[in-house]
Amino acid sequence: MSLSKASVYLIVDPDNSKDSPTPNYMNTADASIISDWVKAGGVLILLANDSANCDLIHFNVLAEKFGIQFTNESVDMVKGNAFEMGSAFPVQENGVLTYGTKIFVKDVSALQLKMDAKAIAMSGDKTIARGLLPIGIDEVEKFCRSIT
Repeated sequence: MSLSKASVYLIVDPDNSKDSPTPNYMNTADASIISDWVKAGGVLILLANDSANCDLIHFNVLAEKFGIQFTNESVDMVKGNAFEMGSAFPVQENGVLTYGTKIFVKDVSALQLKMDAKAIAMSGDKTIARGLLPIGIDEVEKFCRSIT
């Protein structure tokens, strides 16, 4: 694996055996390469579904290098068109999302944060938006603004 020509690496909803007969699971060797790349200035964005719909066990091999653990606790389980069930709110001074706004998420895993990881948004008392390290924050902010 080489990320030498990349500035942002986005990993979305890692497959499990239910989604793919041959999922490409995260492993310790790849997690170390990605972690070193981030420490050298690369920007990593991790997005995951709830535990019933993606592989969190292997995904956490990488996430835990940054003080983030995707838990098996599912939150914001929106039923039908009841989108308000997915309400979440950015925390103050998060550097990415505007405080005081409301965002909507659906069927996500609650996070446990350790080390320098910081919450971006909360759903009730559950951290639901990814923790960030200060490395590459400008690039993350630009990316998030480009998709909102």
